[in-house]
Amino acid sequence: MESLVLSMIVFAFAGAATPGPVNIIAAASGAQYGLRKASVYVVGASVSYAIVVLLSGLTIGSLLLTLPAFTFYLKLVGSAFLIYLAYKIATASPEPLKATNIGQHAPGFGKGALTQVLNPKAWLYASSGVSLFVAGSSTEDLHLPLFVTISLVVCLFGVGIWACFGQAIGQWLNSAQRQRAFNWTMGLLLTATVIGMWWS
Repeated sequence: MESLVLSMIVFAFAGAATPGPVNIIAAASGAQYGLRKASVYVVGASVSYAIVVLLSGLTIGSLLLTLPAFTFYLKLVGSAFLIYLAYKIATASPEPLKATNIGQHAPGFGKGALTQVLNPKAWLYASSGVSLFVAGSSTEDLHLPLFVTISLVVCLFGVGIWACFGQAIGQWLNSAQRQRAFNWTMGLLLTATVIGMWWS
């Protein structure tokens, strides 16, 4: 059981900590609004991912694997939403990093949850994890809640790292020019992840 738990943790961390749309938005939010406000987005994305894992374990995973059209439309809607977010990040107005301005327009719980739900890679990764650690197990009823819980905790940590990185670099973003450059960079990175979804 210990080796199974360790394998689940490593698998979940590989998905939660690698660059992707959720993490790029977390970093941008941490940089512009601070860790406290970015953490609301992190919690939304993490809770949403745990729900994605649960739904994958309860049959959506097989739907994604057997109906390519469903995967295509999920990818299409997710891509449109992420391109919209990339535009909003890239064109965000530079704001002074003062306590009075922090958090005015920070992406919140709902945006974090929606970003994760519309991220086709989240569904495919969750389905892969379910097929590895849950499906076909003689103790499936135990493994699914365990994997969902591990996914939630590890996602909080992995996405939280990106928000912390954003806050750390936020101190460097004390000029409008640097903020614009950072916003455009994050917007372009988010766009690149969308393009990458279509090539994978």
